[in-house]
Amino acid sequence: MIMKKYYICTLVIISNLFINNLLYAQNNEPDTMMIRVESGGSVDFRFNSMTKYEEGLDYQNWSRLAIYFIDEENINRNWNLEFKASTIHIIGDSGKQLELDYISLVAEDGGGAADLSAWIEPEKELESGYQALVVNAPQGSFNDNKIFITYRCGKGAKILLGEPPGYYVVDIEFRVTAQ
Repeated sequence: MIMKKYYICTLVIISNLFINNLLYAQNNEPDTMMIRVESGGSVDFRFNSMTKYEEGLDYQNWSRLAIYFIDEENINRNWNLEFKASTIHIIGDSGKQLELDYISLVAEDGGGAADLSAWIEPEKELESGYQALVVNAPQGSFNDNKIFITYRCGKGAKILLGEPPGYYVVDIEFRVTAQ
């Protein structure tokens, strides 16, 4: 039996937001909110064995994000970390497409000064609209707020066996929003 290789490349796009005091006065936004990628910006899922086709791949704590969220005018304001796919399908090099829900993301506390475990949502499947991974987390600097992101592809009921082989790409965008 000849095994064809099947790749899914996930390009992670981080929306770095910097909002100054002038915008705060106009939009009631926090003084500063930013995302920094500390490790693991791009993910390549390589399905090159029957076991990987049947069981899927899991890249544990692949990306580490640091969140800076400070609102000096409202110290009780909190933040959310959200993500979405930039397209409505995972696009293949041969024109084939896969549904987004083949990929899911899991957030975990990344070891910053603040333990964010209480604000982390359960695993979420990739969708074309924003959904939250972290909700209502407290303000802090890059040293306080660190999040690990685990990427899963072809896990559970959504195995890739039977899908056309090829090189597939989907961009995942992250953003931080004020609560």
